[in-house]
Amino acid sequence: SIKVREKHGLLASIGGIIINLLLFAIKILIGILSFSLSIISDAINNLTDMFSCIVNLLGFKIASKPADEDHPYGHERVEYITGMIVSFIILAVSVLLFYTSIQKLIYHDNDVHIDLLTFIILGVAIGGKVLLGLYYYSIGKLINSVSLKAAMQDSLNDAICTTGVLVSSIIMYFIPSLWYIDPIVSILVSLFIFYSGLKMVKETSNPLIGIGPNHELVKKIVDDIKTFEGVLGVHDLVFHSYGPTNMFMTIHVEVDGYANM
Repeated sequence: SIKVREKHGLLASIGGIIINLLLFAIKILIGILSFSLSIISDAINNLTDMFSCIVNLLGFKIASKPADEDHPYGHERVEYITGMIVSFIILAVSVLLFYTSIQKLIYHDNDVHIDLLTFIILGVAIGGKVLLGLYYYSIGKLINSVSLKAAMQDSLNDAICTTGVLVSSIIMYFIPSLWYIDPIVSILVSLFIFYSGLKMVKETSNPLIGIGPNHELVKKIVDDIKTFEGVLGVHDLVFHSYGPTNMFMTIHVEVDGYANM
């Protein structure tokens, strides 16, 4: 039901806000103290994830509103719109990180200081993001939420990005002369984030543009109709989706015009 979706969506969003805020605060502190652009980039990525969770939170609240005179089919498509907003935020951040990283590489800014605490923090962050992604996946699958599935993918992408940052930090710790690895990894992280953003734009825009019905669902409905006595066939099935739980379908059923039904 819509209320169940709202409660699960709010639970997932609030959990994401808390975890991403903690990760951002810790990473930005470590990044500033170590002068590491890749860590700061990773921290900013967590900040955008927190904003994404806030957008999802608002989206679930609005999507749960009942149908009214101006919106006779309900508000569930708002969930797709929030997913689209999150995607554009991710794209914007990736462009900013890419520009900053190129600047650092060009001007040879190599004042990076890495210590063992950095490795511990990044390792914990990777584990936290993986767990958060699994958390999103379980709830997103339960309520069939496009925005939560996108958030799950984003969390796993973050874990991959942070792993790259951790590897580069370890290399710079043992070989300080390889300072340029930091901006290079930051560039790779920004490109990865940009790719993820484009993928999310596609996934969230498809339901807004209009997608076909689930073939298994159609087959089940058609098979159920054909079980009624007197039904000769079906045709001209038309499907409209106004949200994950709000779908309309019309279908022409063929019967014997001379039969008394």
